[in-house]
Amino acid sequence: MIQIEVFFIYLDWTLEDVPRCFYVGKGKSKRLSQRERNAYWKNIAAKHGQRREVVLATKDEQFAFEEEKRLIAELGTFEDGTSGRWGANLTEGGEGPSGRYGNLNSFFGRKHTLESRLKMSGENHPHYGKRGSAHPNFGKIRTTEMRAKLSGENNHGFRKKQSFQTRLKKGGENHPRSKLTWEIVDSIRARYAAGSVTYKELAQEYNVKIAAIQFVVTHRTWRLKPSNEGSE
Repeated sequence: MIQIEVFFIYLDWTLEDVPRCFYVGKGKSKRLSQRERNAYWKNIAAKHGQRREVVLATKDEQFAFEEEKRLIAELGTFEDGTSGRWGANLTEGGEGPSGRYGNLNSFFGRKHTLESRLKMSGENHPHYGKRGSAHPNFGKIRTTEMRAKLSGENNHGFRKKQSFQTRLKKGGENHPRSKLTWEIVDSIRARYAAGSVTYKELAQEYNVKIAAIQFVVTHRTWRLKPSNEGSE
């Protein structure tokens, strides 16, 4: 039996006294039941409430893409990070998993602003805090090819061990965000060893976190002093 796919276009509205459309979506029936989208969608829905209105059902996916793009432009829901924009669509529409990739995608070659990235990271990320069955990747098994891409040197978190000289140049008071110097570090260790001051007092004095003082005292950080060149 051949199953005919139906594509829907829907609008998400706020529950304000004067409702505003903030998202135009396109998808199959399963996507209609998914209430959470990107960080912009999540923030707007949390602040103003949300209701969904289906405005189109069609078997022609290309037509659905065209309508999605038209409605995003008409209702002004494309959020590109610039001042004055309001909405939760991160593209101008007309693309999707079965749509356009690469330079056919309306966002190809563009980058989100720093402000946009901050809005979509941390607690604002739609998958933030999701564990177990609540996570969208729960139960999914990566292919052998995908596992190979994510392992070893292909992994973004993979780092080759740096030489002592390299770590020495980048660490300690040479680090661009360092608030301490070797002179201060020696003083902290000596004062704490004498028992005359606490981690908290030292942290307040040098405007750093308590953990930073603890790591200094226990030599978890600030270990590679220039005078110890050639040793670990």
